[in-house]
Amino acid sequence: MIRRLRLINFGKFRGCDLELGPFTVIQGANEAGKTTVFDAIFESLCKRNDTRSAWKRLLERYGDERQASAVWEPEDARPAIDESEFLEIFAIRGGEAAVNALSGDKGSSAWAAAAENSLLNAGLNPARLAAALEARTTSNARDSFNARMKKIKTAAVEAQARLDELEAKRGAIFAAEQQSAELERAIAAKRAELDEINKKLAEFKGKVEELTGACRLSEAQEGIKALRELKEARDSLEIRKDFAKSEIGAYRALKERENEATGRALSAAAALREKETAAAALKKAVADLEARESALRKRRETAEALKAKLAAYASGPDQIMLVPHMPTRAGVWFAGAALAAFVAWSGGNTAAYIASAFIFAGAVWAGVKISLKPMLAGHRPEEMTRFIAGLAAEWKAGTGEPMTAAKLEEVRGFFADAEAAHRSAAEALAARKAEVAPADGGITAATEELKDRDGEAKSLAGKAEEWLRSRGCASENEYLDKLAEYIALAGKAENLAQRAAVMRQRMSASSDEDLKDRLFDEKEALERKGFDPEKADRKELERLEKRLAAAAEDARARDRELLELGKNLEVARAAAGAKLEGLPEEIGRLRDELAAGGTETGEIEERRAACLLAAGVFTRIAETSSAAFKQLGKEVTAALAGALPSAAAEFADFDAASASLTDAGGAARPVGLLSAGTRDLFMLAARVALARKARGEDGPVPLVLDEPFYTLDPERARAALRLLADFHKTSGWQVVILTKDPAIAAEAALIDGLRTTIIDL
Repeated sequence: MIRRLRLINFGKFRGCDLELGPFTVIQGANEAGKTTVFDAIFESLCKRNDTRSAWKRLLERYGDERQASAVWEPEDARPAIDESEFLEIFAIRGGEAAVNALSGDKGSSAWAAAAENSLLNAGLNPARLAAALEARTTSNARDSFNARMKKIKTAAVEAQARLDELEAKRGAIFAAEQQSAELERAIAAKRAELDEINKKLAEFKGKVEELTGACRLSEAQEGIKALRELKEARDSLEIRKDFAKSEIGAYRALKERENEATGRALSAAAALREKETAAAALKKAVADLEARESALRKRRETAEALKAKLAAYASGPDQIMLVPHMPTRAGVWFAGAALAAFVAWSGGNTAAYIASAFIFAGAVWAGVKISLKPMLAGHRPEEMTRFIAGLAAEWKAGTGEPMTAAKLEEVRGFFADAEAAHRSAAEALAARKAEVAPADGGITAATEELKDRDGEAKSLAGKAEEWLRSRGCASENEYLDKLAEYIALAGKAENLAQRAAVMRQRMSASSDEDLKDRLFDEKEALERKGFDPEKADRKELERLEKRLAAAAEDARARDRELLELGKNLEVARAAAGAKLEGLPEEIGRLRDELAAGGTETGEIEERRAACLLAAGVFTRIAETSSAAFKQLGKEVTAALAGALPSAAAEFADFDAASASLTDAGGAARPVGLLSAGTRDLFMLAARVALARKARGEDGPVPLVLDEPFYTLDPERARAALRLLADFHKTSGWQVVILTKDPAIAAEAALIDGLRTTIIDL
């Protein structure tokens, strides 16, 4: 069996492997690729030959680059199958009533040729055998059987010709009567079929009427809803008519002017803040200078008062005073100490130490004397020190500051510095005070400019807000949202208006109100009739309408057939009404003449033993063929037992159209007159039996079925599935079913002992 089907490059499949089992159901919706998988199995089973029509179809559909292969289990189990044998025997498609898709070499269908070779010993044909035997018994020698019979035949030919003419005339009369009966039976059968078709037609009409009413009711409801929505949309558009045209440009121009004015106001505010900051700094500096000037003025006044005392003190009489010069004194003392140390170190004895002590003592005395220098002054130093200390005390009392000067000249410079510091502070204060008035003027001007700029910005902001308020909006985004709503609503209204226009044209309405009234009337009328809009299914309605049209065409065809049969019946009845007159007597006389001639040829008849032997051989072969066909009928009947327990199958010859099915009442009906479901069940069983016979001892072959239950109701589909399952169990053949009905796989999984592989495409 095929273990794996490899779709390397085949149609919609690229590099796809399908793992198949002994009994596989491949299911998928339309356009899922089931036909592609069927063609890939055909490609992998049969030898490629692009000159044949089947391969040309694959070439046109999938191209020359297609690739598909099968992995077999076991690897050497691959059978040799001709494409005609596969397509006519081992590939079964739903709705096929005949098994003659292609022609074989002998002009008959390939399955018939295969069945013939299996049913007859060594492939012998009764007709060909009879022809061979007849050739052996036909000789034209002078003393041959034919030569001796020639004279008798010549005499009998005329009598036989006359007899044939008379019998033909009598047969025509009898045949007309028989034909009339047959035509009456055919007419009755056709009428029964027509009644069945009319019953189905009525059923289809009922379903179509129900679906049509449901669809019309649904469309009426949708139309009413569309008109209601159209009115609501138009009312909303009327309310929002201010948004029919975008005026956002005008608003944004206002906002731009407002932003510019606001920018100018902010600049004016910043300038005002700068001037206020500068003025505040200036005033703070003035205040600081005033505080410093006040403090320095007090110091100056104190310095002037103390300066007067200093002048009075300095105007006293001069005197010579000895004033120590400390650098000189320190130098002498250092030199004496160094000399004393040198003497003591160099002598290193008591005398040296005593001498060094006297040297140091003399240096001390000399330093004191030498450092005293005479100086002319009005007062003595201690007096000046006391006087300057008194001035320092008065200075601190007057200013709260210590006086750092310790000498008379330093005191004079200190007082002069106090006067100079006050003059400098007074001048700086005056200069700063002169700057205060212009700064205050700049603040006043900047304040006025800020007021103007702020007023302009507020005025423009008010205009922008008024622009939005006049349109019922609080912000630009809200205006844009309402503008977008208007556009969307206008689009919706346009679509609804187009739908309404189509409905007005379809219902010949003059206006929307007229259309609404007609839709309401239709809705009420359909609701009174009990139609359910929930059952509306336009696709199902179209499918039923197509089936209804097909059934109506079938009914019309049957009517035409009945009319033709009726005409033939009238002709046959007219022929049957003719009289025999003297035909029987004339026919009797001619038969007597022929019988006399037969007596004369009695001896010759004995010599025809060889012909009788040949006839016997032909009869035995025919009986063998009949037995084989009976066996085939039994096998098909057994296969159908699960689905049609009371039916019996019969085969008359190798043509599938001659097969018939006998029901429980004993009536045999040809395949062509069976219902679609019964016919497909019968042909499925027949083809499975013929497939097994056609394969013989060569081993099993995959049986591929494409939508085999298309015309079957659920019960017969289950029966057909069990038929295939029994065939699979008893024969060991691999079965692959391609279907769009998921119920097939579910039903197969419920069959006892059947391991089903399910593949979803």
